[in-house]
Amino acid sequence: MGRHAHAQIVAGTALGIAVALTVASACKSYDEAGSDAPDASTDSAGDTNAEAADVADAGATKFCERSPDAALCLDFDEGDPAGTGFATRSGNYAIDTDSGLVVSPPASLVVHGPPTRLERVFPGGVKDITLGVQMRFGGVDGGAPPFSNFVIPLEIIVEGSCVFRVQFIDNRLTAERALADGGPYQASYPLVRVPVIGIFSRYELHVRVVNGKLGVSLSMDGKSAVDEVVPDDCPNTDGDVRVAVGLFYGPADLDVRFDDLLLELR
Repeated sequence: MGRHAHAQIVAGTALGIAVALTVASACKSYDEAGSDAPDASTDSAGDTNAEAADVADAGATKFCERSPDAALCLDFDEGDPAGTGFATRSGNYAIDTDSGLVVSPPASLVVHGPPTRLERVFPGGVKDITLGVQMRFGGVDGGAPPFSNFVIPLEIIVEGSCVFRVQFIDNRLTAERALADGGPYQASYPLVRVPVIGIFSRYELHVRVVNGKLGVSLSMDGKSAVDEVVPDDCPNTDGDVRVAVGLFYGPADLDVRFDDLLLELR
C-alpha cells in the first residue's frame, strides 16, 4: 500500500458500510423522503482522478494555497495531521500519511481500520458550513463497496442541535438528535449516488441555516447525492461546530484514504 511518510497514530475497532448522513441520537425513526428512492448512480466517480492528474501535470499551485481564507485546509503533504489542532481518537489501528495513492502529490492520509479519526472544534455562530474532502475506499478497483457493516468517514456536529454524518448504510442520508424529552429523533433520505471502490471522489457535506433550522446536503464529484433537506428537529443553536474525518465503524481490514480537506465556515 505504499511507503509511510509520517508518524503513526494508534487506532481501532470494527466498521462497516452503506451510505447516509446523520444527526446524533437513536430510535424514533421515520422516513421523510418517501419510499420511491431514485436509483443510485456512480457514473462520474472517477472524474476527480483525471482532473487531479491534469493539475499535477500542469505544475499547479498547491491545493491549500488556492483557498487562503478557509477555516481549515489540509493536503496531508507535510507533518503530523494531529499537529493541526485535531484531537486523535483511536483504538488498535493507525493513521498514516502515505505517498502510494494521492490526489495532490506527494502524500495523502490513510486510516487503517476503525474506530480511528481526527476531530477538531470551531467556535459557533456560523450560518454556513462546508466540509469537503477527497476519499478513496480500499478494495477491488471499480467494484461496489464490499462491506456488510457500515462506514462513517465524515461528521459535522452543531452543539445543541444535530450530528450530520456521511455514512454508507442502505444508501441513505439520516439526521438524528436527542430530544428534550429524552427520546431520539431520526429522519432518513435516499442517496442518489454511491461510492466506487478504488477511486478518489470528492465529497462535500454542507450544513446551513434555513429559516431557523439546519438544512443539510451532500455532493459527490460536484453532483448532488442528496439535495438539501431540512429535518424537523435540527434547530439552529449557533453552537460550536465539531468536524471529524476517519473511520467510525466497519471492517477491521478496511483502509480509507483522504486528501485535500477543506473546511469553510461563514
